[in-house]
Amino acid sequence: MAYQNQTIHTGQPHQSVAAVVFAWVGTVLKLAQRQRSRRALTRLEGHMLKDIGLSASTAKDEGNKAFWQD
Repeated sequence: MAYQNQTIHTGQPHQSVAAVVFAWVGTVLKLAQRQRSRRALTRLEGHMLKDIGLSASTAKDEGNKAFWQD
């Protein structure tokens, strides 16, 4: 039995399963990093926020966003 390159239908021709998995993993890692960054913002003190040009309310708003929101 010969090995056949398996693909799944994603609306894009010839996209391999591996490519879809790598894209999915990349998205998950990006979302996890976004959540860590937002949590870190909520722990910064006022003088630290001032150093990076953010107000406490802006940091709080950003920190309260869900991980899937831009």
